[in-house]
Amino acid sequence: MTVLRPGTLSIQLWDDLYEQFMDIRKDLRESSRCCYNDIYRKHIKPVIGHRPIGRVKPTEIQKLYQIMVSESGVNPTTAQIVHSIIYQLFENAVMDNIIRVNPVLNAFRNFRKTAELNPACREPLTVEQQAIFIDYIYASEKYGRMANLFTVLLGTGMRIGEALGLRWCDCDFEEGIIHVTHV
Repeated sequence: MTVLRPGTLSIQLWDDLYEQFMDIRKDLRESSRCCYNDIYRKHIKPVIGHRPIGRVKPTEIQKLYQIMVSESGVNPTTAQIVHSIIYQLFENAVMDNIIRVNPVLNAFRNFRKTAELNPACREPLTVEQQAIFIDYIYASEKYGRMANLFTVLLGTGMRIGEALGLRWCDCDFEEGIIHVTHV
């Protein structure tokens, strides 16, 4: 990491901070790491990567979120991930005494107030739609081997990670109870 003077950092510092952040986050799955890397390269680095970290203003970050959602057509969930990454990068910079205050502390909250974020409304399958789906799966040569999994998912409301984490000892067939203990 190259530090010139307080408030004036080299351009490379952003990449260094990002690498440090990714090193610290050992808990991230590989798919999340890939997603974060892609988001960093596409949305964060091009906009603020060339700026000294101490010169980035909260309003600029809010503007970044607004442009992403309104002009670039990015999903609001992606904007939240961008915020999470930027927030943590700045938080690390605060902890390392590179900057005094995290400039994005309230940026997403303020962005959420000004932007009309209407997440896509999800409609659950009707009983009839579920029956059609299950009939299709059981009849399919390609997907038929997963029919039992889909039956469990639809019948319990479990998420895929919960269902895939099931073990025989998690199922109490006498009581008709499944204990979700692994995801």
